[in-house]
Amino acid sequence: MKTKFLILLTIIFCSKLTIAQNWEQISLPTGIPTLYAVFFLNEDKGWIVGGKYSTNTTMIYTTNNGGSDWVLLNTFQNLAHSSIYFFDENTGWLALGGNIYKTTNGGQNWTLEIETIVGNFSSMYFTGNGKGIAVDAHIDLSNGSDTVFLTSNNGDTWDEIGTGFCESCNVTFSSVFFIDELTGWIVTKDGNVLKTTDGGDAWSFYEITGQTSDIRGLYFIDETTGWVSGIDFIFKTTDGGVNWEQVLDANEIIDLTYTNIWIGDIYFTSQNNGWAFGSVPTISGYVLRTTDGGQSWEVEQSMALGLFDAFFLETEIAWVVGYGGSDSGRMYKYNANLSINEADFSNTINLYPNPAQDHITINNTSNSTITLVEIYNLLGAKVDEITVNNHEAVIDVSKLKTGTYFFKIYADSGVVTKKIIKR
Repeated sequence: MKTKFLILLTIIFCSKLTIAQNWEQISLPTGIPTLYAVFFLNEDKGWIVGGKYSTNTTMIYTTNNGGSDWVLLNTFQNLAHSSIYFFDENTGWLALGGNIYKTTNGGQNWTLEIETIVGNFSSMYFTGNGKGIAVDAHIDLSNGSDTVFLTSNNGDTWDEIGTGFCESCNVTFSSVFFIDELTGWIVTKDGNVLKTTDGGDAWSFYEITGQTSDIRGLYFIDETTGWVSGIDFIFKTTDGGVNWEQVLDANEIIDLTYTNIWIGDIYFTSQNNGWAFGSVPTISGYVLRTTDGGQSWEVEQSMALGLFDAFFLETEIAWVVGYGGSDSGRMYKYNANLSINEADFSNTINLYPNPAQDHITINNTSNSTITLVEIYNLLGAKVDEITVNNHEAVIDVSKLKTGTYFFKIYADSGVVTKKIIKR
């Protein structure tokens, strides 16, 4: 069967806390830059794409053991947001700036398939079994074009078409998602929705009303139920994109008095279970979690600096990558089974007094050794770090300002986060 896939031409613009910490940081080799894209074929074989500002280069790495070791495959003398997708261990696609590249040897060599004068192809994915591909991008088409590229032969040839949405205005496509080879959606940065049921040849148009500043993420679990995300918000539809309801104001779960959270990637493994990935620029990253179809959200985990791209291999295995500071990248892996062990460990850790003025005692009823305690404020910034290496600990909090903090406690048995109040 011929594969049909869609690529969107783009230019990039660029609390409550659950106990279980399901996302484990993966140790990366020195020199891996800020990471913009991640893709895995299985739990062992994967690729990451990073960009280094100091040298204006983009690098592609691969792993054969789930991320324990990484090998540099190729370097491009071009720095741009990017995406990557592989059919198998040999054949893959790279979207980098305004170009699309193809490899047939696992990423060691790439041939240029599409070259555009303006725009950035941002990220790609297939809808399954080689039947479709789409681009998920944060974009601005300042030249007034609503052009998309279509192929029906796995990228051997491409057709450039218009959606009919806007022939002569400054349309800003922000993200696109397909649930199969025929049915898909595009959203614009300011809240317009384009829907196709014939693989991209014809489109219908709808509008999201309300707070829709800078829409970035889009995901549909089936032909009727989907979500979009942007700065401080998530919206949901249950009629295929015709009508939308706001289901998250991030100010309700994160202190955003002096800033905003850019919610980008959003992913659901079922009608109820979903994740959204956000960043407070240069400060922290957040993994948001829902278990009721997006009607309510909480912070599952806060992380240092920004999160840019997430990839779910299946419902229990996922990765997210982003910015680690000073031209370096960070990577985290999701393990659903981790929550069970950490929930047990959490029950053995007690903090008192809480609220506290001068000192907090960490009482540990398990046999594990507490190795480290990190203290974070509500913005996710680390304000202190204490080495313990003992069964229990007494932490001096007298110099902390009055407010709410999170103690991230590392021990032999796992990692757990506890909320405390400083008076």
